[in-house]
Amino acid sequence: MKTTSYKNKYNANHYDRINLIVPKGEKDRLKQLAASQGISLNEYICRLILKQENDMLDRMQIAEKYRKMILTITGSTKEGYTIQLKKGYIYSETGMDSFFCRTKPDIRKSIKKCLAQDI
Repeated sequence: MKTTSYKNKYNANHYDRINLIVPKGEKDRLKQLAASQGISLNEYICRLILKQENDMLDRMQIAEKYRKMILTITGSTKEGYTIQLKKGYIYSETGMDSFFCRTKPDIRKSIKKCLAQDI
């Protein structure tokens, strides 16, 4: 197998692709920002997303040791929150990999009831 086709096959099996559309000229500006930190544009965007996720978990006052269980949190203070757990974790009260909470304090109490399951 040729190197290029091997790399393409590997990338297709191990990564998802996201197409990002920005106003004309913005791509160059973002590349310069990334380059000024010595990283690629892809890494720059990934780091921004991770920082935003961590900021949200900080605002919710979720302890570091519980963050590894959480895949996503969606919702708002008005509607409540749905918490999706990462693969290998379940919410002990339902045996499911997701649960609903009305408030941020409820999230903190409920996340303590999540268990690692044997997979």
